[in-house]
Amino acid sequence: MLQGYWIYQMHYQKPPAVPSKLTAGPPVLTKGMTLTESPLAKSAYKAYPGTMSAETKKALSNFNITMQKSVKGAEIVLFTAKGSPNIGQAYIVEAGNFLYFIDQTPADDKTATADANLRDDYGVIVDKNGVVQ
Repeated sequence: MLQGYWIYQMHYQKPPAVPSKLTAGPPVLTKGMTLTESPLAKSAYKAYPGTMSAETKKALSNFNITMQKSVKGAEIVLFTAKGSPNIGQAYIVEAGNFLYFIDQTPADDKTATADANLRDDYGVIVDKNGVVQ
């Protein structure tokens, strides 16, 4: 009898409710998107070329920045974590493009030499129109 009741319950029971509003995952940027139209725009700081603003310097305070000319006029920009010198990110920025540094969680920048989470800090290259390359 119990087995028949279980089958009855499984067959006639309402399905679980679906949430009315699904939460989105972390924002992402993909090639062809416009940086200014992304939710990440508020976390973007122009790092290259040109003089860095005070806000950019603050966002990059946990990184050493080095630049080296490459072939065909491109620039290699390297961000190396001050607290972990063996961790770095390299970007090849072609002439006419711009490199923005994304710092999604500034609160994790504990000191001027230590960042609690390096996974939310990265660069994005855009063209003169702000389109992600």
